[in-house]
Amino acid sequence: MGYAEIRTLRADEIECRVSMVNEKGLGLLLYKDARADQKILDEGVNNFVSMEFEFS
Repeated sequence: MGYAEIRTLRADEIECRVSMVNEKGLGLLLYKDARADQKILDEGVNNFVSMEFEFS
């Protein structure tokens, strides 16, 4: 049994928010939501499970 191929996040699935700004620069917070997680799992794990049953 192999491992499911799970892709990395795309730029449009990440939201950036400014957390602080000072004379040295700024801090950013990176957010993703549960919809992005579910979409990635649906793409990777569901395809993997289907392949396992087809070839077993």
